[in-house]
Amino acid sequence: MDILRTKVALVGDQRVGKTSIVNQLVKQFFNNTYLTTLGIDYNTYDIKIRDTNYIVQLHLIDCTGFSAFTDVVSSQIKDANFILYVYDSTNLESFQTIKLWKENLKMILTNKNYVEYLVGNKIDQEKKLAVDDSAIKNMSSLYKLKPYSVSAVINYF
Repeated sequence: MDILRTKVALVGDQRVGKTSIVNQLVKQFFNNTYLTTLGIDYNTYDIKIRDTNYIVQLHLIDCTGFSAFTDVVSSQIKDANFILYVYDSTNLESFQTIKLWKENLKMILTNKNYVEYLVGNKIDQEKKLAVDDSAIKNMSSLYKLKPYSVSAVINYF
């Protein structure tokens, strides 16, 4: 098997569900108790490419939402291949701060070949959704982000 490695960084405010997304993907597990990520958590996830001898190994970098750890986060994600800007779909403020995350990371990212996604988490909470489709479309277009919606609770990726 040939292994293709890629670095994926999840960034965004506290409590948007970055760790829950990683845990659901890697461990098929959701923890209903909030645990703060201090600094960075690392995980890997392998994807076998059907009908080939290739495995894509995702090196997942779950970054804290605390600004006090900016230097640690910066040094670890500077060469990321994918940036996932994660927001809480039930919290408009977490969506609005994505532009700050994007602007702050622009100076840090040294790999010029990276792909950026705008990831709305907690879409299972339909009655509490605070970010409408037009806002998502506008931000995606303005910042050239690929929009994506997930729910770490119900394993909807």
